[in-house]
Amino acid sequence: MEKQRRHYPDIAPTGPTHVRAVRCGDFLFTSGCTALNTPAQGGTLVEQSRATLDKIKRIVESEGRAMSDVVKLTTYVTRMQEYRETEDAINAVWAEFFEGDYPANTLVGAAELAHPGLDIEVEVILAF
Repeated sequence: MEKQRRHYPDIAPTGPTHVRAVRCGDFLFTSGCTALNTPAQGGTLVEQSRATLDKIKRIVESEGRAMSDVVKLTTYVTRMQEYRETEDAINAVWAEFFEGDYPANTLVGAAELAHPGLDIEVEVILAF
């Protein structure tokens, strides 16, 4: 099956050793997105969630799809206690982006992410 590597340098640039997404058949698999290089970097999990989901939405829309076409997420969080304490506010942000059409989501506690000030990272599987 053909694999098409995707880059979105204006939305979420990547480093030299990976691409932002790979399309294979009827699916697009993204690398993890974060609030890197946004005003939310170093901010609260609520702020970082909004910035991260905004990047994901722009990637999804650049592929001609909608957030309702996202079928699977994996969410990594470094500050799980803060996540628990602000879960209602975080869920409200997610509701803005998915409008009740939620994908499957796995939440994973992580010791740290690739850059300082990043505490949430989300990877996506999008169906076409």
